[in-house]
Amino acid sequence: MKKKTTIFKRRIVHVLACLLLAVLCSTNFYGQTKKLANQATIITPGNNRYDVCLLLPCNFKPTVDNLSYITDTNQTNSARLYGSPGLLLGLGSYKGGVEVTFPSTVPANQWSYVQINADSSLLKALLGGSLGNALGNVLGAVLIGNQEIEVEALMGSTSVLKRTNTQGFTTDNVKLLQGAGGEYYLALKPNQNYNKIRITNQSASLAGLYSEYTLDVYSAFTYDDTGADCGRPLATSFDGSGGLGLQVADLNNQYLGRAIDTDANSYSLLKSSGVLDLSVARSFSQYFYFATTSPAESTLNIKLALGSGGVINTDLLGGIEVILTKWNPSTSQNDIVYRRSLQSGLLNNINALALLQSGSAATLTFAPGREFDRAEVRLNSTVGLSVLGNGVRIYDVQRYDGS
Repeated sequence: MKKKTTIFKRRIVHVLACLLLAVLCSTNFYGQTKKLANQATIITPGNNRYDVCLLLPCNFKPTVDNLSYITDTNQTNSARLYGSPGLLLGLGSYKGGVEVTFPSTVPANQWSYVQINADSSLLKALLGGSLGNALGNVLGAVLIGNQEIEVEALMGSTSVLKRTNTQGFTTDNVKLLQGAGGEYYLALKPNQNYNKIRITNQSASLAGLYSEYTLDVYSAFTYDDTGADCGRPLATSFDGSGGLGLQVADLNNQYLGRAIDTDANSYSLLKSSGVLDLSVARSFSQYFYFATTSPAESTLNIKLALGSGGVINTDLLGGIEVILTKWNPSTSQNDIVYRRSLQSGLLNNINALALLQSGSAATLTFAPGREFDRAEVRLNSTVGLSVLGNGVRIYDVQRYDGS
């Protein structure tokens, strides 16, 4: 009797331990310590912004409002940066810029994030990486050429990385990302140590006489790795190549952040309903970014559904891939460490295949046996994209460590 009681107690302890691990891994930030920038200064002329006026003196205003909100630990309010091309040939132009400082040096090759908000059309376009300019046209907005957002990392007064949206947030070390709640982050990863970030909002000279553009800055932060690395991705984005006939509706209905929130029934949608150029090789991906690098024994779970059911075939499954990458400091790029199509991933998973065949969601587990810090779900040209009907729905993405 005593032996059975002991076994029963052990089972209870085991179950409770598993539940605790599941709870810890259901958060974005398990095993990571968030470090906020704790100083903020204005780096552009303070009262250079004015209303159009016929009579002097004009009413001059600050180019940055509510600076103190950037270092407020509440992080729910924002500073606002203003930019304008002025009246003519740059006359009366102004820009708003701030510099934030971390309490200690951020190591080289570690992400930092600046939470921002601006015109939704501009941000939706920039979220598409290399598709940014094309998406700007799809959205009917020339915004990418009108409003210029510059982000720069510095070590003291020395610049170590600089990029603007007019160049494109398209490199592996400067991205615009989206969080689980739909918020936007400018993310940068310099290959040198840094302790400051500058953010500047300005406007191109041809944007229109006295047009004014705003950029809200909420906070700047980084994550130090303190151990275990399970949990949901911190942020997500998308990208593509080739003849993608994206429509405005496709962008408005993506809801990328729903793939990394805590609602198991919400999903992001990878879909293109536009006219496709079949002669051009193309791909369409959603990316998932982790704040730290996983141990080699970590696995990745992805819960997804395909189309509306009844269309699952070898070509379709072979054209959808899961790709895992790891940051390479020597090249400042992401190296592919694992690549698997759904076709090969479902060879011995009859239950998951049956669920996908019926249009239901299935959870697939990928074990690369390698360290990784970014995951990608890619739709390749072999899928035909339009064959998917309702697209690929991604409900949940989580990383589990070796424990």
